[in-house]
Amino acid sequence: MTKPAPAWPSATALFGTAGNPFAGTPFAGSRGAANPFADNPLSGNPFAVGHHHAMTAWVQLNRAMLEGVGKLHQETSRFVIRRLEDDLERQRQILEAKSPEQAWQAYADFARKAVEDYTAEAGKLSEIAAEMQYACSGFGEMLASAALEEKPGA
Repeated sequence: MTKPAPAWPSATALFGTAGNPFAGTPFAGSRGAANPFADNPLSGNPFAVGHHHAMTAWVQLNRAMLEGVGKLHQETSRFVIRRLEDDLERQRQILEAKSPEQAWQAYADFARKAVEDYTAEAGKLSEIAAEMQYACSGFGEMLASAALEEKPGA
């Protein structure tokens, strides 16, 4: 019975072993077989093999960065949708105004709400950016310790 392939193979599995790092998994096989990605194309690469801890740290750093960027994108998209909906509602109120005073009040409400929304959104985006920075902050130390572990004779 073969064990299932990991959802996220480690950089060691991808770069740090000679031969086929996926032996015993559903990815085992040879090039040209049903799975063209079965063999490790970098198994002979001396940089990849000799620096698997650094490669693992780099992969984890990139993953943390992409997750943070994804959160920023989601929040920005939600904000734009909310603002567009509010903009349309304010336009409706202005068009339906029965007097210049009502139109002016709709404009004033629109401006006040926009300032509140943009201020709150800047705070949310700053929080997400700080979370992303914190998530990525430990990788420098991880890379330094990996370099010491991988240094020949260390």
